[in-house]
Amino acid sequence: MKTFSTEQLWDSDRCEKIVEAAQRNNPHTAAVEHGGVTGEQPEIRSASRYHVDSVDVIHPLWQLVQRHNEEWGFDIEILPHAEVIRYQPGDFYKPHTDWGGSYVNRKLTATIQLSDPGKYTGGGVLLYDGPERWEVEQNQGLATLFPSWTLHSVDPLLTGERWALVAWALGPKFR
Repeated sequence: MKTFSTEQLWDSDRCEKIVEAAQRNNPHTAAVEHGGVTGEQPEIRSASRYHVDSVDVIHPLWQLVQRHNEEWGFDIEILPHAEVIRYQPGDFYKPHTDWGGSYVNRKLTATIQLSDPGKYTGGGVLLYDGPERWEVEQNQGLATLFPSWTLHSVDPLLTGERWALVAWALGPKFR
């Protein structure tokens, strides 16, 4: 069984339109997430998030997830929405999983690189396969899928802006 899967999903024009739509539709919902006392460095993540639920984004994602789930065979039922995430210099996401706690119905995570990798430095996405780290390719429009319990992180962004789309295929709790 493959642990991770990739596929080119969108071209650069489509990626840029998704970023523009996220900014236009959610100008007040983006928030930097902080942990600890106000003014302290965030503990887990620093990034802005924009909610996306348009059919023209969700439908191709759902088709992609269903195709790749043939390898894993998870019981998946829905991909209800996605988030567009904006990383600016200094933003990061420490090692974490997308499964557990109140998220026990997440089965597969899909992340799509929306930015041109030549327009930023840093911000590498790492997946941990046992003791090995695997750096996700940063090709614009490339989707990477993995089981939601997979440990992963985003290195601090050094320059520019990095945009990504993340979505989760949901199903019944694992037993």
